[in-house]
Amino acid sequence: MRRVSHPEAIHPDPGYAVGLAGVRPGPPEFFMGAIQRIDSSHSIWLFDTERMRFRRLPKDADPNSPTLEADWQPYFALDVDEGTGSFSVALNEDRTRLLRSWREAGPPPGFNDTTELHTAELRLDPAAE
Repeated sequence: MRRVSHPEAIHPDPGYAVGLAGVRPGPPEFFMGAIQRIDSSHSIWLFDTERMRFRRLPKDADPNSPTLEADWQPYFALDVDEGTGSFSVALNEDRTRLLRSWREAGPPPGFNDTTELHTAELRLDPAAE
């Protein structure tokens, strides 16, 4: 698993640029900021890596539509596991509130691909072993 703090903006088509407003035709130098897009089976996740904020849209939404500041939520870390296609978004600095999902090519259909995890639930109690 790798931690992504300020990844390069990516888009599958080199004729497109990714900026604060999402994916738009044109070269990258016309846009400020860097947006990383991750597609899961139900959502489009947009990560503004310079401002450390993200927004999640329904799969059929237009990521280029205008947004309000309230549409974005802060995040503290983005962990992407290239092997499984899973990714986790830390919602607080202590990393005790996480959103976890999988890239579109991840788990089989019908799997609830977005969950919120509390790290206390993940810890093993040494006394119970």
